Amino acid sequence: MILIPQSNPMLRVVFPLVLAFVFANVVQTSQAQSPRKAQKQQLATVQGVIKNDSRKKFRVSYDEIKTALRKIIIPKDPPFPANWKSMDEAGRKGWLTKFLQSERGKRFVKNREKTLNEAPSFEVKYNDKGNFVVYDVPPGDYGLQGRIDKEIEGVNYGFEVFARIKVLEDVDQIKLEPIPVTITPFFKQGQFAPPINLKSLSGESLNFDLAAYKDHFIFLNFMNTSDLTPGFQQQVQAMYKALGKSHKVKLITIVMDDITKDSAKKKTINWLKSKKITSGSFAFTNGWDDSAIEDYGVRSTPSGWLISPDAERKIVISQHEFFRLARMKPTITAIIKDRIDGKDTPTLATPEEPSKEESSEN
Repeated sequence: MILIPQSNPMLRVVFPLVLAFVFANVVQTSQAQSPRKAQKQQLATVQGVIKNDSRKKFRVSYDEIKTALRKIIIPKDPPFPANWKSMDEAGRKGWLTKFLQSERGKRFVKNREKTLNEAPSFEVKYNDKGNFVVYDVPPGDYGLQGRIDKEIEGVNYGFEVFARIKVLEDVDQIKLEPIPVTITPFFKQGQFAPPINLKSLSGESLNFDLAAYKDHFIFLNFMNTSDLTPGFQQQVQAMYKALGKSHKVKLITIVMDDITKDSAKKKTINWLKSKKITSGSFAFTNGWDDSAIEDYGVRSTPSGWLISPDAERKIVISQHEFFRLARMKPTITAIIKDRIDGKDTPTLATPEEPSKEESSEN
């Protein structure tokens, strides 16, 4: 099976989570002893500001981003049987299907929805400078989340804000650091792939115009060595070895480690070698602040893309579709081979809006 970041594996069959493209912004809290100690529960004021990314030519009016501050609720797991961990996938699906159809299961789902619906939630309003204030927030862990999608020059972009906030007891006021409006392109099959211009360890420029990539599909593999999915990278390597010649696939692994210091560069190279991640071409971004990462809308790693072999270089599989396919197919090799051979139908390329449950759990 493909190893990808996911929520509790015991819940993913019945309660699948849509990949949400969010960043946990660093927040600061200003604590002060409450003058209202007679109250049973201390309420806090949360204030902050959101900012458009100054590097981007696209903008959105702040008041267009419908945003909520919602308490994060982690509902209880279903009453799994004692042998759940030893059950195979078919056995788990069968048990869950039977459970959800039972009266007990229906009560469980109803109570779960009730718990999520009763979670404290506050509408967030911005002024024309992006400032906002939310009053009377009870203690707890919260997610500040908002998004609006817009089509610009034929590409759908998601404009998002996200922050994780902890409201402690005996806190009157919380002032957040500026929260960026993250702009993510949601490419569809057939749209033009953004060009990249990165550096290899030897300092050579790496882009789609190199003769070595002519008439070949390109699999773009964004990763960093802090990923908890080395098995994913080993499957990428296996895919390249299996399809590189037969299906004319070239592999470009874009390592997003910060290798500014020689010691960090050596550590990264040794990690790649130790995991036997050595086939294909490699490029390095020196961290997350890179135009290639922004242009492709990479918000988490690993991130996989398949690019067409023609001179126009078009998207064949986007990162969003890739991870949908990863839930359906046994290996990365199967995903790439089936698409090149025309054995599957492209699925939606744009992630759905997260449900209230998903927003609470993320």
